[in-house]
Amino acid sequence: MVSLGLQIGDLEPGAPELRADSRYNRDNAFLVKNYAASSDTYVVMVKTAEYQCSHYATLAKVDALEWELLQLPEVDSTSSFSGLAKISASGMNEGNLKWHDIPRTQDMLNSITTRAPHELFNQNCDLLALYVYLKDHKAASLDRVVRVVEDFAARNNGSDLKFLSAAGNAGIEAATNIVVKRANTLMMLLVYAAVVLLAFITFRSWRAVICAVLPLVLTTVMAEALMVWLGIVSR
Repeated sequence: MVSLGLQIGDLEPGAPELRADSRYNRDNAFLVKNYAASSDTYVVMVKTAEYQCSHYATLAKVDALEWELLQLPEVDSTSSFSGLAKISASGMNEGNLKWHDIPRTQDMLNSITTRAPHELFNQNCDLLALYVYLKDHKAASLDRVVRVVEDFAARNNGSDLKFLSAAGNAGIEAATNIVVKRANTLMMLLVYAAVVLLAFITFRSWRAVICAVLPLVLTTVMAEALMVWLGIVSR
């Protein structure tokens, strides 16, 4: 039961190659605590048809995903073209907060697009970037963000709109954790299969196979439980 708690990825915030009380990790913790920004950035890529990244239907769905992500305690803040459109709509109407919403008229959206920073979308306007600033890059935090994005993508992806994970340093680490987890399971199954096959070829007895495999399985489970107890992650 303890071995089931083994995590793939980091268990603590900050740079894992440095000590927890290092100057960099202390400064990073201060910034995350006091500002709506973080060095752990998860970027969701939104693929659309050409020149449709600024359409209301697209931005409304990006805004919906943004809202779901902001409900997670692991998310510090977000940045996207849909959020910029809300601020710009209010600014174009004397700062009236009643206009703080995504404009439904395409002319107004086009006007916002011409002034928007280009890191939010590409030149052909067929790719949007949703920046998600995380409080940390712990394995559990990344898993929750990935689940929310993948669930939203499963409900909203279509032929002209796709939500893709992920870029940014946190996105790459999340993808690495997923690949390592899958490879670890496959590797253990192949090891057990090889031991079973070689033991059976050598001894020609299913009893000998059990005697060879059971201690191996027990050792693996106990080692993983020890890793959980000592706070060691699998990479």
